[in-house]
Amino acid sequence: MTMLGGVYIIQLREFLDKNVYKIGMTTKGWKRFDNYPKGSNLIMYMRVSNPKEIENKIKTKFIAKFTQKTDYGTEYFEGDIDKMIADFCEISQIENNLIETKKKDIVNNIQIPDNYKNILTKKENIDYEYLKEQWEDVNQYGAVKILNPPLIFIKIKGDYVSYTIKGIKEAFKHIKTIDTTENEEKEVSFIQKWLNDKNMKVKYDIVMDPLNKDINSLNLWNGYHIEKINIDNYNFNQEAVDIFKYHLKYCCDFDENVYKLMLKIIAHYFQYPGKKAGLCPILTGECGKDSLMYPIYKLIGNDKYLITEQPENHVWGKFNHLLKTVKLVQLSELEYGNTSNFMNRIKGLITNENIIIKEECKSPFQINSIHNYIILTNNDMPIKLTKGQRRFFIVNCSSKHKNDSEYFNKFYKTWDNQNNLLSLYNYLTKLENVPELFKEHDIVFSKYHQLNNMDSDREEIEFLRYYILNLDELKTENILTKNLWLLFNNWRKEMKQSNFDITSTKFGICLNKLAIQYPQSFLNKKKTVNGAMFQINFKQLYKDLECETIENI
Repeated sequence: MTMLGGVYIIQLREFLDKNVYKIGMTTKGWKRFDNYPKGSNLIMYMRVSNPKEIENKIKTKFIAKFTQKTDYGTEYFEGDIDKMIADFCEISQIENNLIETKKKDIVNNIQIPDNYKNILTKKENIDYEYLKEQWEDVNQYGAVKILNPPLIFIKIKGDYVSYTIKGIKEAFKHIKTIDTTENEEKEVSFIQKWLNDKNMKVKYDIVMDPLNKDINSLNLWNGYHIEKINIDNYNFNQEAVDIFKYHLKYCCDFDENVYKLMLKIIAHYFQYPGKKAGLCPILTGECGKDSLMYPIYKLIGNDKYLITEQPENHVWGKFNHLLKTVKLVQLSELEYGNTSNFMNRIKGLITNENIIIKEECKSPFQINSIHNYIILTNNDMPIKLTKGQRRFFIVNCSSKHKNDSEYFNKFYKTWDNQNNLLSLYNYLTKLENVPELFKEHDIVFSKYHQLNNMDSDREEIEFLRYYILNLDELKTENILTKNLWLLFNNWRKEMKQSNFDITSTKFGICLNKLAIQYPQSFLNKKKTVNGAMFQINFKQLYKDLECETIENI
């Protein structure tokens, strides 16, 4: 499965008197354009599947044909808009399966592919045995009855879809066959006859497992994209591998130990495709992290890689059928609000061996879970980190190559070459000392992670004591959280605690926890145009934080 969304060309308000246009992608539909300046001109918008990959291909084509305006950003180009539109439409239409088609498959449980109608509704092809052969052929519709749970699975556009017995009868009741009784031929429902056929194809259960060879199971695993390419006829390219390794170091802020851990996690996807890593990396920072995933996506393939900005709907929400055949799940632009109420469920997804797949208007079923997860976000604190947790670790990407379009263009271009992809795949599959399951002794935490651990509030409390002890008068005051946060980070640098700033999110959460713990000190909290504001009784807080003890030392 892929991320669904759109690609577009827009002329921002400040460029209306110039031939400068921006290309972009979105998964938020028309809402994305609410964020652009009023008066901007939307030139083209095409709803597509796989918008990130299509955007990259459009960008590559535009770089070759038009002037890239890197002063404004790597997605801005100057040139003939008519030619831009022509190239935009050509690439989008060649690379894209239109969302409208995808949506029908997902939403409408009685949608029948056109080629299915063409084959099964011809008069000369209504012989039951002929129809059954087409119906059960794994290269056609792969229809099969599952005993546990009792469901029918068929392929729609190559992807297995589940039906209840009642649902399959309703969806395909228009397909007829000939039934002969007492020398009389009559037209009957093909599905009804097939469901009563004692020789129908039957499987015991459903699995998603590269190593499962049990012919009595319906195995939804069909391999990575790279495995379907002839890997014998290529020349290993060490330079391409080195480009990937350097970029990974860049995304790990050049922390050698974190880099080695991340390299092993990525290699795990390919050395143990039927296993969970048990660990979810979180990549933050302004640039580089999406680029890192581009070659990994190309290796894994479209149907095994899910990108979503709405995990509360697609992953741990009411319906999660997009996970059915997926190996790697990329959670993009995750925010604390997405996750704060679902942490136990999220932790379970990372480690649980089984998962129940639920699709609207379909019966749920259980399969083994081989899903791995990775989080990419610009938000400082997308999840709550607690002391002793071993399922997440945060890495803050370096900003060394920010706005370096030459660097990123070279990186993307590297992975449009099949030989380079095969070289990277060969390297990752042969990387040594990759554990089958990452355990506590395998994990190293970046400095950024350690500084943002939610239970490490010692510094914040120490600062508040320092702040109180330097007040001229202990009284009740209104104070903006951001002002206190700025003073806090300045204090840390003066005390040589670290060169890293504690995020405003973490500092705010610390104050909220203290407000719950000391309600007589934190009298009130309200939102203002300048941010959150606390009303603090510093005389009471002096007592609560035991400042008298500190002052007497």
